Amino acid sequence: MNRRTVRQILGICFFAVILIWFFCFPMYSEPFWRLLVNILMPFAFGFCIAYLLNLVVRRLEEIPRKKGPMPRGLSLTLAVVFFLGVIGLTIWLIIPRMASTFSALVRSAPEAYERVSKWLADLMRQHPEIAAAIEGANIDWDGISQSATGLLQENAGGILGGVMNFVDSATRLISNLFMGFMLAMTVLPVKEKFFRGVREFILKHMGREKAKRLFKRTALLNEKFRQYFESQFLEGLTMGVCVWLVMLVIGIPYAPELGVLNGVLYLIPSIGTPIAMVLGAILVVAVEPIKALWYLLAVLVLQVLIQSILHPHLIQTKVKLPGHMEFVAVLLFGFNFGVPGMIVSVPLTAWLYELYWKRYDHLEPEAGEDSSGEKQETQAAEGDPVPGTTEA
Repeated sequence: MNRRTVRQILGICFFAVILIWFFCFPMYSEPFWRLLVNILMPFAFGFCIAYLLNLVVRRLEEIPRKKGPMPRGLSLTLAVVFFLGVIGLTIWLIIPRMASTFSALVRSAPEAYERVSKWLADLMRQHPEIAAAIEGANIDWDGISQSATGLLQENAGGILGGVMNFVDSATRLISNLFMGFMLAMTVLPVKEKFFRGVREFILKHMGREKAKRLFKRTALLNEKFRQYFESQFLEGLTMGVCVWLVMLVIGIPYAPELGVLNGVLYLIPSIGTPIAMVLGAILVVAVEPIKALWYLLAVLVLQVLIQSILHPHLIQTKVKLPGHMEFVAVLLFGFNFGVPGMIVSVPLTAWLYELYWKRYDHLEPEAGEDSSGEKQETQAAEGDPVPGTTEA
C-alpha cells in the first residue's frame, strides 16, 4: 500500500468521523457551522459582486475601439458606476415616496377614525337591534384592555430582543457587503492572473484529463449563469419601461417611481413582482385610492404578457431550459433555500439538464465554436487561460 492510498484512506476516515459527529451531536456542531458561515459569508458576497460586475466589464471591453479594448480600470469604473447608479436611483426615488406615503397615512388616521366612529354611531341609530345585541353581550372591555397590556408587558423583552436581532443582522449584512465589495475590487483588476494561478493549481493536483473535464463543465456553468442574468436584466428593463409608459397613459401618479420599482424587483423570480405590486399600491392608494386598483390590474396584465411572450423565448432559446423544468426548479429551490435558491435555480438546472440529460461531454463541438470542445482542451494543454475559468 503506497503513501497516496494511505492518505486517501485517512482522509475518508477523518471525513466520516466529522460527518457522524455533526449528525449525532448537532448541539455541539451548530456553533462551528455558525462560525464557518460568518467567515465564508464575505467571500460569498465578494464572489457574487465580482461575478455581476464582471458581466458588465466584459461587455464594455468587447465594444470595438480603434485603440483596442477598453482599459480595465475604465471598464471596471463604469461597471461600478452603473450598479451604484441603479441602486442609488432606486433608493432616491422609492424611499422618500414611501416615507411620505406612510406619514400621510399616519396623519390621516385620526380623521379616518372619526369617520368610522360616525358611521358606527349612525348604524346603531338606524338599527337599534344591533346596539341591543352588543349591550347584551356583556363584553368586559376593561378586562380585555388589562389582558392586552399585561401581554405586551410580558413580551416586551422578546420584542426588544427581536429588534436587536434585526439591527444586528442588518449591521452584519452591511459589513459583509462592504467586505465583499472590497474583495471584488481587489480581484477584478487582476482576474486573469488570479484565475491563471487557480487553473495551474488545479492542473497540478487533479491531473490534466480531470482538469480539462472540470474546465469544460465550469465553462458551461458560467455560460448558463451569464445567459440567465442577461435575460433577467432584459425582462426587468422591459417591465420597468412598460409600467412607466402605461402609468403615464392612464394617469396614475408616481409613474417613474413605479417603473423603477417594478423593473428592479422583477429581477427576483416569482416574488419580486408581487412585492412591487403591494408597495406600488401603497404609494398610489395614499393619493388616489381608486387608481390603485387600475395599477394592480395593469401590472398584472403586463406581467402575464412578458411571462407569456418574452420570457419563454429568452429561457428556451438562450438558457435552453424547458418551461416545465423551470417551474419545478424555482419551486424546489425556493422552498428549500429561499430567495437565493430561486435566483440560482434556473441557470443551475439548465446546466445540469445540458450536462447530464443531453450528455454534454459526448457532444461534438460545432464549427466555429470558440468556448467549448477541442479548443478548450487545447488551451488547457498549452497553458493558455481556459474560457470559463477567468470569470470572477
